[in-house]
Amino acid sequence: MQIHRRFTRRKDGCCDCAGPPAKPDRLKGGPAMTDRICILIASAPQGLTPPSKELLTAGRRLADLTGGEINCLVFSDTPEQTGAAVAGVTGCPVTVFKTHPGHASHPQAQLSILLSWARDALPAYLLMAHTPSCLELGPGLAARLGSGCITAINGIEAGPIFLRAILGGQRVAKLRPGAGPTVLTLQPGTFAAQEAPAAGAAPAKITILEIPADDCGVTCLPPIPPAATGSDLSDAQVVVAAGRGFTSTEALEPVYTLASRFHQGVAAGSRPMIDQGFMPYSRQVGITGAVVAPRLYLALGISGSTQHIAGMRQSDYVIAVNTDPHAAIFGEADLGIVADVHPFLERLNQKLDAETG
Repeated sequence: MQIHRRFTRRKDGCCDCAGPPAKPDRLKGGPAMTDRICILIASAPQGLTPPSKELLTAGRRLADLTGGEINCLVFSDTPEQTGAAVAGVTGCPVTVFKTHPGHASHPQAQLSILLSWARDALPAYLLMAHTPSCLELGPGLAARLGSGCITAINGIEAGPIFLRAILGGQRVAKLRPGAGPTVLTLQPGTFAAQEAPAAGAAPAKITILEIPADDCGVTCLPPIPPAATGSDLSDAQVVVAAGRGFTSTEALEPVYTLASRFHQGVAAGSRPMIDQGFMPYSRQVGITGAVVAPRLYLALGISGSTQHIAGMRQSDYVIAVNTDPHAAIFGEADLGIVADVHPFLERLNQKLDAETG
């Protein structure tokens, strides 16, 4: 069965695929819109985060299609150092919003700052990672600008047309932006992180905008560190992840046992395991948890929602075990096993006991 549907642009500025792009030259009588492609960068002491590197790849793809210029945006309380680091890595002009440390990662504070900036700068596109904070920031920013927002994009085609998974990953929607600056969130793990092109002779321009704390509309309190759990998914070389196939904390014991057999092995879970209280949040893999890139990822009783797959797609080798032969996780697996996960785990642990005992 084939399904054909013609997307139409709604009056509220949402996305369309019905006809040619409807980009106005200016927004609500304001200044002329630019062709700039602005990327919201997250920096870390060791350099750009993996999602930021993917954003740069997507931004370059969009620039090739539209002829636009890439600009990087970053929040920091050390603007000179951060601006120089980002400009050096990307070779692109950088705008640094100098803010209180707590405002630099707070979506409501970022929203207030970016709203004022975007009304004057009017970029054609604003790219950000598809993370919980940006899912709060991006749609809110687009709504206040009266423009469109396309979330969880995983591809860009000529037009430009943006691709995103729908119906649990079984179909792909092709969306064309409507009027106004378009806010885009990029699904992690869908664009290969590439090295920045060599910068020209002239250093990239760095603009620092100092933001008074009172302008953010957010009061920062001292941070509360999370409770230590003894697991670190970011450094794990082997992740043994459990899904809905497990219905209690006790049922997860074989998962922890298997993970402990590997050097730098960590037991983890999909979102339902955390929502039901079977595992702590620090062990969640997915968009709303951790994005992992281990050498081996074992998906046990996980069907493979799009938000979970985005968190483990960068794994080197994936083994999936599920009773449903049509589970989406098998589309990401190097080795798929259609079986009940509980007897499978029992036999596997027994076999490993015999070999190591």
